[in-house]
Amino acid sequence: FVIRNFLKGCVPKEQLYHAFIPDIFGKEKRKDKPSKEGKLGVEGVSEEIIAAAIAASGAHCSLSESSVRTGQPIGKGDFFDWGLTGGSDAVQRRDRLKEHLHLPSKMTTNLLLDTVNCLMTREEFFRTCRQLFGEGMADDCE
Repeated sequence: FVIRNFLKGCVPKEQLYHAFIPDIFGKEKRKDKPSKEGKLGVEGVSEEIIAAAIAASGAHCSLSESSVRTGQPIGKGDFFDWGLTGGSDAVQRRDRLKEHLHLPSKMTTNLLLDTVNCLMTREEFFRTCRQLFGEGMADDCE
């Protein structure tokens, strides 16, 4: 619930789904004793149970979602080519991209790169950057 409340403050309401894992009594392997309630936390249940809870929330997920995308991933060089790293206005450009994608403002550059790779293909990323920053930065990189 601490994590849930944190995310409620960071994620737009229309993009937020609430997934609940069932009460499963037991002790997590990494702990010496059970929790105060005697139930497993989200870190103690299987990926299948988590995926079922996410699906029941109305969201959709795949346990191997990162493997669904094909083609060349978006790389650090692409971020550089679009001025998202290495330039005097890189922070502002990353902030603009995060705002456009409705992402938390305090994401690190590496987390932003990982997230963008989960959200879109390289071509979609280039289209988005053209929309946000105009033509020219990475025209020869496609």
